[in-house]
Formats: sequence, C-alpha cells, structure tokens
Amino acid sequence: MAPEDFDPGPLILPPEDPVEWPGWRETLRAWREEKRREIDLSSYERPEFAWMRDGAVCGMAMLFDEEFRDVDAYLERHQREFGGLDALVLWQAYPRIGIDRRNQFDHYRLAPGLKGTVERLHERGVRVFMGYNPWDTGTRREPVPDAEAIGRIAGEFGFDGVFLDTLPGAPEDLRAVLDRVKPGIVMESELALAVEGLPHHHASWAQWFEDGEAPGVLRNRWLERGHTMHLVRRWDHDHSGELHLAWMNGTGVLVWENVFGSWNGWSDRDKSILRAMSAVRRRYAEQFGRGDWEPLVPCTLEGVYASRWSYGSVTLWTLVNRKGETVEGSALPIASDGTVRLFDLIRGIELDHAHLRIPGRGIGALLALPSRLVDDEFLAFLSERRQSPLSDGGRTELLPTRLSPLPGGDAFEPVVARFRARECGEYGPAPFSSAYPALHFERRISMLAS
Repeated sequence: MAPEDFDPGPLILPPEDPVEWPGWRETLRAWREEKRREIDLSSYERPEFAWMRDGAVCGMAMLFDEEFRDVDAYLERHQREFGGLDALVLWQAYPRIGIDRRNQFDHYRLAPGLKGTVERLHERGVRVFMGYNPWDTGTRREPVPDAEAIGRIAGEFGFDGVFLDTLPGAPEDLRAVLDRVKPGIVMESELALAVEGLPHHHASWAQWFEDGEAPGVLRNRWLERGHTMHLVRRWDHDHSGELHLAWMNGTGVLVWENVFGSWNGWSDRDKSILRAMSAVRRRYAEQFGRGDWEPLVPCTLEGVYASRWSYGSVTLWTLVNRKGETVEGSALPIASDGTVRLFDLIRGIELDHAHLRIPGRGIGALLALPSRLVDDEFLAFLSERRQSPLSDGGRTELLPTRLSPLPGGDAFEPVVARFRARECGEYGPAPFSSAYPALHFERRISMLAS
C-alpha cells in the first residue's frame, strides 16, 4: 500500500494473518517517512521538553484527597506499589465545582500551601500538571481569556504541564502563552491527538483504545518517539491490557485509583507488572526513545507477542503474554555466543537461549548485551530484579472509610440517600459495571452516621 493511501487511526491494528506482518511493517515505515517530511517535529529535540520523554508513569491525584495531604507518604506508597511516579496531575475542581461561583482556577488558589506542594514534588523528582476544564463556563469569569488564566496559574504555582480535560488539543493561543511563562511546559490532550497536533503537544492520553489479540501500534508514538502516551482505562479492574499496549509501544500508563471519589485500586499483579516495566524502561530509556523499533517480530510461543528495540550494540525485546496461564519455552531464535550474553530482565537471570517463563497476562523482557558491558552495576540491577518477581495476586484492599463519632454519643444509625449522580462516589468501590458509565444516573447509598 502506498503511504498516501494509508490513513491510520490512533491505534494501528496488524493484519490477522502474521504472514502479512512484514509487509504491514514496511507500510508503517513508509508512512512514517512521508509524514515526517510533512510535519515539523523539531520541537522534540528542544532540551526544555526532554523531561517528557521520561514521563512514562503519570499519576492522577485529587488535590483535596485526604491521602494527598502528606505528599511524601503519598509518593512513598506509589514508589512501593507502582515503582514510582514520573509526573502527577493535580486535579482540582470536578466534581466539586458548581456549588458556588468559584471557577476552576479559584480551586487552585484555595488549595493551602499549593506552591510548596509543587516544590516538594519537584524535589522528589516528580513533574506536575495542572488541569484545564474548557466546559467551566457557568462560574465566575476571569478578567482575562482562559489561555492567559492558565498561564498565570502555571506561573504562580510552578506547574510543568497542562492536562487538557475533554479536549483533543489545546486552544490555538495556549502554546504561545505557556512559552512566555517558562520554557518546557508540556500540553497533554485527553482525547486522541491528531498527528497535526504533535509539534505542540508532547504528550497525550490513549484512553479506551480497543486493542486486538496481537497488540497494535500507537500511531503518534510510531511517528514521533519523543511523544509520550499514557494508556488509561479508568474503570477497569484488570489493567493488563493497558500495560501490554504500553510495553509493546515503549510508552507509559496513567495510575488513577481515586476516580472522582470512587476507589478503583490496582491488583497486586498489575502493580508488579508496572514496577518491572518502570525499572527496565528507566534503565534502557535510549532503547525506547531513540533506538530502532520493530513491532511484532516473530515469536515462537503461542499467545506471546514481541517488539524489538535496538540502540547501539544493545538489543531489547519486550514481550506480552495474552493468555491467562503461564507460558514457558523458547521465545526467539537467538542464543548466547560468548561475545553477546542473554538476560531475562524481569526475572533477573542470565540465559543460554531465549527460554522465557511469562505468567498469565504478564510481561517479559529479553536483553542481548555485549559481554564487555556486563559490569558490577548491571549485575546489581539483575539482583534487584530478582527481588521483585511478578505477582499473580488479586484485587487490592479498599481504602477504609473513616467514620468519626460526633459529640453526644457513639451509636451509629443507617442513613439512606437517593440522588442524581455523575461519575463520582464516596470513597467506596466504583459502582459502574461498564467501562464508561453514563454521566448522569440515579444513585442510592446507605451509610452509618451518629
């Protein structure tokens, strides 16, 4: 297929027949070369935006969440359970906004010690996004256009990025405003970003992308490797699909457990997968960011798929097991030959051949490394990986709901409330059975009160 006839969507699915994959990869390469001649992507080489290349794991924090009051404890939990955060969105208004005339920007101004919080996040190596809600039109108006108001908030509190809620791209004048505030403020769209938006948006969400059995290729990531994408399915209990797609595309995910007041905690298995992904990705950032990427290379294990990443003399394969049970065997037709040694980076062991053991819905990582590069520091990394095996554990415990007795008695009585609700909750489990619930629905809750 000629590049001009190829018009891919945000997620490019491969042909069903693997025999057709080599031709499909050639089409992808030709299309990328053609598009890169048409679109100026030079902004990705600007040093002020380099931090976003390493921003693969992004968290989403409700700014007034009780857990977030202790920023260090919040980050330490995410380090322990997820392998750490590279960036964090501080979500301020929805669903609290609307009870009075205060607008989305007021909610940042009202947050106690917000500037110090952002500074502390920076000290801990975490970049910070503010949110922009374009639908906030019924509250108090700012004396300046929204783009200018965003710039003022970003400058006042030191934000590094702007998350564009409900938008496929930024308002036309926002990039120029942010560049005046400080260099390197990243814009990230919630909805799928068109390729024409890549020069000015250095990140985007990949939300509710429908993948196939063989993982697809993220179009914008394929076109520009410096563009970071965050896979997210906020209401799913099983996040292995997002993790698989991110791993095969060398990009990141969004960690979001408190979803507007509903708790949707990650399973121990999914947390362990992300910890492993993060450790490998951070060590081999050049492989993922600048190396030669070959998607869906031949793999001999049934239900397992692989991408190859080559940079310099080092080659890395990322693999995913689509099956629900453990798969074990020879995955690739390669072997250690003395000058090049093979390592399973997930299990932290050396291999003679590419014999891998990948748990159900788990991931693999195979490294071909010249013997001269096997040093004490690398062996220490392998030792750390051996201490962090993948888990097959179930759901995480819910955060406890705290009930405080009121003066005058300790007895609690049930209180029942019925109301019209949006996609928000009261720190219990998410009440939705579908991936994306209706925004408005009738809700009935029963809680104890004194």
